[in-house]
Amino acid sequence: MAKHERGHSKRYGGHAGVVEPARELVTDVGTAARIWPFAVAASQPAQGVPLGVDPSSQQLVCYDPFSWFQSGRQRAAQLAILAANGLGKSALAKKVMTGLASANVPAIIPADFKGEYVPLVSKLGGTTQRVGRNGGLNLLDPGETIHLASAAGAPTDVVDELKNRRDHCVGTVIAINRGYPLQDWESLLLTKAVNLLPTGSTVHDLPGVFSSHAEELAGALRIGLDRTKELAEPLALSVAALASGPIGRALGTTGAHQAWPINKPLAVDTSGIPQAERQLTAAVMVTSWTAALSAIHLRNHSESGNVHAVFFDEIWRATRQFPDLNDEIGAMLRMDRHEGIVSVITTHSWTDTQQPGGSNILARCAAFALGGMQPEEINTIAQAGIGLTSAELSQIRRSVAGGTDAAGAVGGVGRFLLKINDGPGQALQTILTDAELDLLDTNLRWRPGGGNGIGGPDGNGSSNGVARNGGSADAVVIRPSAERVDL
Repeated sequence: MAKHERGHSKRYGGHAGVVEPARELVTDVGTAARIWPFAVAASQPAQGVPLGVDPSSQQLVCYDPFSWFQSGRQRAAQLAILAANGLGKSALAKKVMTGLASANVPAIIPADFKGEYVPLVSKLGGTTQRVGRNGGLNLLDPGETIHLASAAGAPTDVVDELKNRRDHCVGTVIAINRGYPLQDWESLLLTKAVNLLPTGSTVHDLPGVFSSHAEELAGALRIGLDRTKELAEPLALSVAALASGPIGRALGTTGAHQAWPINKPLAVDTSGIPQAERQLTAAVMVTSWTAALSAIHLRNHSESGNVHAVFFDEIWRATRQFPDLNDEIGAMLRMDRHEGIVSVITTHSWTDTQQPGGSNILARCAAFALGGMQPEEINTIAQAGIGLTSAELSQIRRSVAGGTDAAGAVGGVGRFLLKINDGPGQALQTILTDAELDLLDTNLRWRPGGGNGIGGPDGNGSSNGVARNGGSADAVVIRPSAERVDL
């Protein structure tokens, strides 16, 4: 822009520097979209959590599903974060989590298999629950909510809802363990068997029900005893295998009948479970999800006005390995607005949650943060029906992992396309403050000194999903201000 001067540059001379306004062009919407697909008439509303900047304009980008849904800008309080490994999914999720904490929306991470959320939750004044191979959850009463509700004299409908959630969880875990879903009569028998046990029982008590309560089970099916035993035998064997195996050890312990402290951030640390144990990983994930959602339902019964943010991190660990169970898992994740739940789902790709010949859990999300993905995944998401234009798909392709920029950082790290409802996409470069770097970086174990610093001796290296300080022009670290900013 040209700069013109007026008046004389002396005392009382009226000297003033005048900056000409930017040149404006007028065109139709279609042409403008082809020329500059992410520009809009005005900047995106500065409402929500400051996430970073638009790489082209360097304008601040603010967003979170809670504030946007609350203000009517988003049809549901949901966000799905998709990107290839190492491109900053977790860093973006933690950025949203930190901002929501300042808005009194506590985050719940039901299954943290890397333990990467624990430091941030502790810094935010939250607590950590630990679930490992040797116990930590009771499959027959996830989160001890049924016991707590009964002891507090909760209404029958509240207790029944908690039991329904438990029954669905038990059936899903058994299906995960044996590799295929339950038949309709098996679901009925299993529900009857679980509800015949007294409160406080564990999965180790369940196999005996099939022999000691055979007549009650036959009454549930309304057929003869011999026929019931014949139909129940495969299910009884599956229950016995579950109780005797690693899932039974991990999900067969009772707690101290204490409510999960969900009035503040909570991380369920499952990092002690080996990633190679796929069935155990998925079973713990599903049970912990049920525990968290049940705890929210119970709290909402006794308190009003609560909003919680549930982060379903690395959902692919359950959905990719067991695609036939996507409908069951999807039903578990389906949130009603009256529960006051903000849901954030992170996974690698659209196909992670695609059921063969069926629906996709992600299709119900109202907002997406799409990072770099492999070409075949981009082709799939182009057909997913979420309204992506060819220009927006090109933006995602440019963020595919691989190569480095001028500063030596991996291409696409921290780059996302925000797609909210059916509106135009917003390009985003995630920016972290100095205070966030150590907490949000998932590559700390690779740093010199075991994670005490960032990068090399000059402290100037790149990190997972982090714009580096001292790098290229579009990688500026926003330093924290001394003033408090209310979101």
